[in-house]
Amino acid sequence: MVVKLIEELSKSKSKRHAIRRMGFIVKETCEIERPRGRSIPIKPLYAQGEAHEVYVNIPPDAYAVQLIMIKCLRNRVKGCIEVFSSDGRLLLRVKYQKFKVRKSVGDSKYSWIVDKIIKHLKIPVRRMNIK
Repeated sequence: MVVKLIEELSKSKSKRHAIRRMGFIVKETCEIERPRGRSIPIKPLYAQGEAHEVYVNIPPDAYAVQLIMIKCLRNRVKGCIEVFSSDGRLLLRVKYQKFKVRKSVGDSKYSWIVDKIIKHLKIPVRRMNIK
């Protein structure tokens, strides 16, 4: 099945706010790769930057991951990581705020995917509460 992932990097005019959205495909062998597929340009959230919707076919032994990180006014970063199955169902959503990762929705047996993404991107984390 085709899954829609969003790739975005945009900033506000004052450069005080920024957003970064990235998509990943994680296989059960712990391989992480960027999605390749049909890309359609869309309007970004903030004035400066660009955004694309990427439509990807996910193999049955892989998961799609959408990462959203927002930088606020005081240079605080918060965001969420969403894990989707190969048929597009949301399996797990975790929240990132104040260097802590916390489960919001879903089954925590997919927490190994979130752990691999955080280590791959070297996101600073003090505490993880997803199990």
